[in-house]
Amino acid sequence: MTQDETPREKLAQLRQRLGPLGKEKLRDVCFDLGVKYDDLPGEGAAAKARELVDYLERRRRIPDLEHNLAHPPGMWQRLRRRPAVLYPALGVAILLVLIVLTTSVLAATGQLGLVKQQAQKLGLFLAFPPEGKNETLIVIANFYHPVGVTDTEAHKEIKQAVENAKAELGFASLRVEVEPTHLQADDRVGAEALGKRYNASIIIWGADTGVRVTVNFLNLKQPDFTAAQVRISETERTQLANPSAYARFVTQDLPGQLTFLSLFAVGQSYYTKGDYDRAIADYDQVLKLKPDDAGAYNNRGLAYAGKGDYDRAMADLNQAIHLTPDDAEAYNNHGLAYGLRGDYDRAIADFNQALQLKPDNAEAYNNRGNAYTGKGDNDRAMADYDQALRLKPDYAGAYNNRGLAYAGKGDYDRAMADYNQALRLKPDLAEAYINRGGVYYSKGDYGHAIADFNQALQLKPDNAMAYSNRGAAYHDKGDYARALADLNQALQLKPDYASAYINRGGVYYSKGDYDRAIADLNQALHLKPDLADAYYNRGLAYYSKGDYDHALADFDQALRLKPDDAEVYRNRGLAYYSKGDYDHAIADFNQTLKLKPDYAKVYGNRGNAYRDKGDTDRAIADYDHVLKLKPNDAEAYVNRGNAYRNKGDTARAIADFRRYLELRPNAPDRKAVEEAIHKLEAQK
Repeated sequence: MTQDETPREKLAQLRQRLGPLGKEKLRDVCFDLGVKYDDLPGEGAAAKARELVDYLERRRRIPDLEHNLAHPPGMWQRLRRRPAVLYPALGVAILLVLIVLTTSVLAATGQLGLVKQQAQKLGLFLAFPPEGKNETLIVIANFYHPVGVTDTEAHKEIKQAVENAKAELGFASLRVEVEPTHLQADDRVGAEALGKRYNASIIIWGADTGVRVTVNFLNLKQPDFTAAQVRISETERTQLANPSAYARFVTQDLPGQLTFLSLFAVGQSYYTKGDYDRAIADYDQVLKLKPDDAGAYNNRGLAYAGKGDYDRAMADLNQAIHLTPDDAEAYNNHGLAYGLRGDYDRAIADFNQALQLKPDNAEAYNNRGNAYTGKGDNDRAMADYDQALRLKPDYAGAYNNRGLAYAGKGDYDRAMADYNQALRLKPDLAEAYINRGGVYYSKGDYGHAIADFNQALQLKPDNAMAYSNRGAAYHDKGDYARALADLNQALQLKPDYASAYINRGGVYYSKGDYDRAIADLNQALHLKPDLADAYYNRGLAYYSKGDYDHALADFDQALRLKPDDAEVYRNRGLAYYSKGDYDHAIADFNQTLKLKPDYAKVYGNRGNAYRDKGDTDRAIADYDHVLKLKPNDAEAYVNRGNAYRNKGDTARAIADFRRYLELRPNAPDRKAVEEAIHKLEAQK
């Protein structure tokens, strides 16, 4: 057990104490602690009580729970979340009368300001607007100070410092407000409730007792990020111990530290939103404040990597490692950058180093698994994801990534189970919806696939991959108009998205617009010259145009990049066949059947090549094999019937032709086949 962990006996006692509370009282406890009761796994109060204790233990918040149970909130705090029900007209009238009468009395007695402040503290109304969309709000609570200690208004100094940095950066979306509530330095529960009341990204609160200054910084929106929870405690530069040093601390040092933390958190926020340019600008400013901060170099490097500027990313991440050579996180992020570049071997080397420094680093196992997935080594990837989940059982990202590895192996049922678990743990994980939609797509369940892509787009409306994948699903459903609309939107969001060009080229191909298909596939190959699928699809478009030489050149290139692709061998064989080159066609069909021995259509293709070469017996043997695999294959019957007719085996030819007409009573060549039967019968 580490120093920060809670003894198991205490956890068991807390579970036993919470279990009998019942649903409503447990819901109150969750509310006070800032935990959503309905988001806790399990059914019933007892199960949710166990999950609440586990949740708080993982976040080192068991003391908050103990404090809540020892000092439950007062009646006012309980009442304010029990909404009154009034008939609308009567309710409004009564409320207006009460407001007028109460305000008049309080104004007359001079108590209006005091009651207003208390009402704000109870959340009856807000001192300023809550955080809006595309805005970052920092709430600073009035610093607590006991009677007799001078209020130096440190909260105002902090606000001014952050405002100055905001002006220098030009961050119009950053807002800093001072809230009149006074919070004790240890009142984290109250601070979280205050922050959530305003939907704030960051809450700062503290106390100045004269002998100690304590300041807390809490990133509410990214609690798992670096420096998300920081406490600054000063006992030497205080009002009583050293007044002159205290003045500098309160007016310069403390505001500077909190400005640094605030800008650091804002940069992290921009990074998670994918706004890499603003994240980089933010970290530029952070590094001006603290030029040797490894975390800022680390995060700026990740932002550069997100932009695809890998040279600058590696420069920053190298600097982070130089400053903190024993930091596992620095090596982990260095590996992430290599992974984004597609340099999986170097990425794996970095993750190995991170795990050598910190063997229980679940994120490093997860990321190394991603690198193995990128290399196509799904077995090693799954072993790493398994280890990540042993270390961190509620790691939604690892479930999502292991699902990708299972899908890569074609094990769609296990992939689906992992995606479902990821979404149970993190219902807003858009990537899991996209990946689960991909499994539905691979299984041919386009309705469920589209539903998942829709959900992903509700969570992330600017996700190009979700549009591209939904477009592919609409394509396979035959809804070409919606498919093109989605793929156009994907390319508008991400103009260098090669996969979207491939998918849109596929739609044009299905519509018979081969020139546009080829143009899109040209663009995909311009962006990513090693895309085997793009060469293959362009080869199909050339083949459909009758341009067999260009088709063969593209199929050749696809096989150089992906030597074990049975479909490419088959279609190259068809191109050779269409040119009359039966020997090369048969060789490609042979290779296809080595890779896929039960591929019935290819036996039929090879049979046709043998037939046209004049090798009737081998042709018949191939048609026999088709019918062994697919007993009701009408094409095999008519082809074998023609072969028997060429051999002079009239009875077998007639039997095969009749079976063909039974299977295809509305065949377009019915009259021709019936005439062939009559002629053969006349020869008996």
